[in-house]
Amino acid sequence: QDREGELSGQVAPALEIARTNLQREGIRERIHFRIGDYHNDDLFGGPYDVVFLSHVFHQESSDCCLKIAQKAYSSLVLGGIIVVQAMFLNNDETSPLYASFHDLLTLLIFPGGRNYTFQETDRILRDAGFDQIQANRMSLFNVNSLLIGKKGNVSQ
Repeated sequence: QDREGELSGQVAPALEIARTNLQREGIRERIHFRIGDYHNDDLFGGPYDVVFLSHVFHQESSDCCLKIAQKAYSSLVLGGIIVVQAMFLNNDETSPLYASFHDLLTLLIFPGGRNYTFQETDRILRDAGFDQIQANRMSLFNVNSLLIGKKGNVSQ
């Protein structure tokens, strides 16, 4: 988002596609988009029912991931959920193959970044205050998976 509040770059077309799809499904009014900078914004806004982080953590160090998760936690209503979508490594950190190749790429591109295992991401979410964390693998034809955590009764 630029200084005048206008979207720039490649985000605007992606958001327009998402809005069109949501409108087609009849749920556009229920979804609100917020563009932000998770490095510099104190909070994500809110309160929200869901914070969806797609392919964010692999760009960051584990300390930065914890800060992002804490910001997400603070922005959620009680009972709200965080959804982290990523190409998670298995606990051996060498499989699945595509996630391993992606891990090598992230090590080269993002200072401090790398692919995380389900277990490592689970720990980050728990340290931020989330509980009832579930791992959901996508289909065999999709290398992405979801880790979903819930904001419980204890506030951070």
